[in-house]
Amino acid sequence: SDFPQALGLLHLVTVSTLPAVLYPGRRFHLQVHCGSVDMGGGCSGGEAARIKLVDATALSAASVGSLGCGSAPETWHHLEPKNCVGSTRSCLLWPAVDENFLLEWQNLVVLPAVSKHTVLPFQLGVCFCNGGITGGCNEVTDWLYVGRIAFEPIRVLPDVVQTGLSTDLRLQILNSTWLSSTSRAAELKLVYDA
Repeated sequence: SDFPQALGLLHLVTVSTLPAVLYPGRRFHLQVHCGSVDMGGGCSGGEAARIKLVDATALSAASVGSLGCGSAPETWHHLEPKNCVGSTRSCLLWPAVDENFLLEWQNLVVLPAVSKHTVLPFQLGVCFCNGGITGGCNEVTDWLYVGRIAFEPIRVLPDVVQTGLSTDLRLQILNSTWLSSTSRAAELKLVYDA
């Protein structure tokens, strides 16, 4: 006859962002969820936890495990705050919110993907280190792939603007449009693009 026994808890690690829809150049918070609140979470937390944003193309289906994240360099899209310096594993940014079930990195900013003067949608992989086996994130095997985050472009309409004529500009995002408004909260800055 069988004697079932509890061996422990399996904590699933997932990633989410605030806000849910991301745009290049706009600040966002990245959250790593480590199991449930009810079960006490599965992250050791503290300043030892690290993240690294990597190009999604650098993580093929075959390398999604620890070795892919541990050896993948931080993406050039990551602008602020400074994080990985020098090597693929010397990442310095620790979480601003530190709970056993939730870690949050705040005020991240990424650069857009641009081709032929057009901002493109793109995805980044999120790599996570929970402090590592030896108390740091220095080993390739300390890093885990926890998900992807997507960035949507903001487009200015109309596509062609004629000089010398008055034109109403609209900002288009995710199949919706921000129409011109009398609100002073929104600002638009035009710069010369060679």
